[in-house]
Amino acid sequence: MKRKDKMISFRLPAEEYQRLCQIRSVTGVKNVSELARAALNRMLDFPNSDQSELNEKVQELRVKIQGLSSELDRLSRSVPEVAEGHRCEVPARSAASSLPTS
Repeated sequence: MKRKDKMISFRLPAEEYQRLCQIRSVTGVKNVSELARAALNRMLDFPNSDQSELNEKVQELRVKIQGLSSELDRLSRSVPEVAEGHRCEVPARSAASSLPTS
């Protein structure tokens, strides 16, 4: 591991710091400084990465999820109607029939 002999310091609003702390706890990173260092290194390793492609994919997923949600709502409204038209009674089991046989 390289020796860390340079320091960068900056201030954050409390909300941003809390978000960093939450991400840190979820990812298991040792502390917020390590999290910030990892994020900065990722930017340095991939300086030309295009966030617009990622944003586009996220938007596509949102549209698909919304469509699935709408379809699920539609299906859940139609299920009671179908069930009422095709009621199937299941006979209740008696206590004697539920005893194991040897």
